[in-house]
Amino acid sequence: MGFDPLYQLMHEWDAEEAITLAVEKQLRGVFNVSGPPPVPLSTVCEATGRRAVPIPGPLYPTVLGRFGFPYLPADAIEHVKFPIVIDNKAFVEATGFEPRYSAKQTMEGFRWN
Repeated sequence: MGFDPLYQLMHEWDAEEAITLAVEKQLRGVFNVSGPPPVPLSTVCEATGRRAVPIPGPLYPTVLGRFGFPYLPADAIEHVKFPIVIDNKAFVEATGFEPRYSAKQTMEGFRWN
């Protein structure tokens, strides 16, 4: 239905590597850390063996907790609809960090068979 927000994924081992680099480089301050480029929610659904179900915005809160959809509090609904995508340029410049796992590899760990 035209609404396909971007999601940023990061493999747990890439997160571990980022933390290790931050400690080794003795970073000070706040840095954004992210994995590979973001992917659309429909791609996340497909790659993890789920089916994307287009739901008109006004009906979204009504179907949650019913019909096999999980219940989500209001704040979580907004996050699903409008996720945050960050820029990790400062962290990469300070540490040389590059994710080892692609979004596809990360999503495969959540695949339903």
